Amino acid sequence: MKLSPKTIKSISLRLANVKTMLIANNSNQMEKIKDELYEIIHEVDEENHRCYISHEE
Repeated sequence: MKLSPKTIKSISLRLANVKTMLIANNSNQMEKIKDELYEIIHEVDEENHRCYISHEE
């Protein structure tokens, strides 16, 4: 499976955001960090699903 350029860009932006929050090392942002990481996982899962659905059709 290969990620689409759109997904790669979206994940890269999310990771940059997570990096910024980690550098700030603010415990109040832990939930936001987890949410961003879960969103990345969700995007990869969606892309994976689209990949297999398109091969089945």
